[in-house]
Amino acid sequence: MRRKQVPFLFLLSTACVFIYNGCGPEPSNGPNIVAEKAYCGSAISQTGTTVTITGSAGYFYRTPGALGLGAVSGTTKPIRYAEFHVVDSGGNIQQCGETDSSGNFSFTVTQGTGSLTIEIISRAYNSNSKVSVLNDPTNNGYYKITKSFTPNSTQNVGSVTASATGSLEGGAFNILDKILDANLFLKNKTSGCGTISGTYNSVAFSCSPFAPDYKAAVYWKPGFNPNTYLGSAADETLSFYDPDEDKIYICGGVSGDVNNSDTDHFDNSIIIHEYGHFLENHYSVSDSPGGSHSGTKAMDPRLMLSEGFQNFFQAAVQSLSTDPFYIDTEGNADGATGVLFYKSIEYKCNAGNNTCGSPFDAATTSGEGNFREFAISRALYDIADTNDDTLSTTVTENIDDKFAEIWTAFTALKTLPVHFRNIGLLYKIQATITGATNISSAYAGELQVADLSGYSSPNAGGSCTPSITSSAAINSPNTNDPSWPNNGALFLSTDSYDYVSSGGSTTFTLQYTPAGKDLDIHIYREEHILFYTATMVAADIRSSTQENGNISLSTSLAAGHYLILIHYYNGSGASPTYTLRANGVQLCPGS
Repeated sequence: MRRKQVPFLFLLSTACVFIYNGCGPEPSNGPNIVAEKAYCGSAISQTGTTVTITGSAGYFYRTPGALGLGAVSGTTKPIRYAEFHVVDSGGNIQQCGETDSSGNFSFTVTQGTGSLTIEIISRAYNSNSKVSVLNDPTNNGYYKITKSFTPNSTQNVGSVTASATGSLEGGAFNILDKILDANLFLKNKTSGCGTISGTYNSVAFSCSPFAPDYKAAVYWKPGFNPNTYLGSAADETLSFYDPDEDKIYICGGVSGDVNNSDTDHFDNSIIIHEYGHFLENHYSVSDSPGGSHSGTKAMDPRLMLSEGFQNFFQAAVQSLSTDPFYIDTEGNADGATGVLFYKSIEYKCNAGNNTCGSPFDAATTSGEGNFREFAISRALYDIADTNDDTLSTTVTENIDDKFAEIWTAFTALKTLPVHFRNIGLLYKIQATITGATNISSAYAGELQVADLSGYSSPNAGGSCTPSITSSAAINSPNTNDPSWPNNGALFLSTDSYDYVSSGGSTTFTLQYTPAGKDLDIHIYREEHILFYTATMVAADIRSSTQENGNISLSTSLAAGHYLILIHYYNGSGASPTYTLRANGVQLCPGS
């Protein structure tokens, strides 16, 4: 899976949340923006003698698989719940409506001999889906397929179809349809969830049945790579969601090439993943800083929760009853095709001979799974599916169809007064649901913990002597390189604390032994990028000989939450122990 990193602008090629921090042009930057045309999905009253016109709408598609995107399908999929217009020869709208659950349409128009045209539009705005698939953020034009007829009698005009080649409107309608799939899945899985509730830290939360209350704007164009909006080269492909603009961008190819380059309009994993970020932004909330992530390293658990959840979500939407995969293809069968990424979201051991393989992005130490994207995806999938899987030689997961509990905890992240959101926090919230399912076998099988012991430990006070696990492979953090945590040091050689300041001058002291070890202290504001100096409030990263086992760091803090990071630089041998204090009061890690 390819990844793109721009300084101060975290990107994930083909599946990311993009955080704009003033580097390069914003995607919709431009002086002459044309507003999207008004939606017209309700029938218009007709005069005189009327006739009824029926027909159906469908789109051709390609199926992603282990070898890439295949040939164009021999049959069509229905274009469901989509807007349609009926226009006269001058382009004036004479009738409007929406297709039904099978892609069929039926409408009445005034009988006559003048030609009319039905237009099936790449938009929906109804109780099942609210989405527009548009060409670009300047023109905001929708895609349409058409068929002309003469309304001289009641008639069936047959099928109106979108092609998966040439003008490629099938790509737009596939995007529209995959978002509908996601919405219908959520409506089904949460339809009876109103009885699910709990209390976390004395604050009540509950589940609300899903409804598509927010409109999604998706931008896609055949042969166009939206990463170029960000100043990147055309062949550095990217699909992404921009939470600041609340827009989704899907890659349509490179420099007009749709048969040999990276495209995502038929990569259903990518489409649903990016739409999942849109849902996260509206129904939940993320502390993710954005970021380059490959699914091979222990990284910032805030980022891992956001990306791991969306990997899981796309698999759940597509295949809760079958083997799930995350698939990103390149090219198609009409050109040169292949896969950029093809990984299972379910891990099963061979219980018959008591052996387990090596799943992708697997943790090796307890707690490390909280820092690994696909470990999170697999654990969540095992909680939501209906299979009982052997996750290790000693752990069997027997949790069935508990998506609603996961969704309840996920959406509670938005309403609860919580900070530094990560998978450990989500599991803690789920455990407080009244009559909560014990999901520990699923996350324990991925070496995850249902607490904050690995990241942003709440200050428990009292007396303690924490130690940091040694690691000989930790390199010096480049404090101007947000990608540095890729090497796994965040989990291996750091402790972190959620410190709540009431405001004012604060002196942090760190005393550690042996004095020959090299510990550093960083103070970050709540919204931060790890090891990036611009998001640090203060830091002491001197050498061990300068520190000599003692660090004193004074700074002025506004009231609020801060992340204190204790980093063991180039650690080897025995683990150092330390005492951390704020204004003389000892801080101890909680869970």
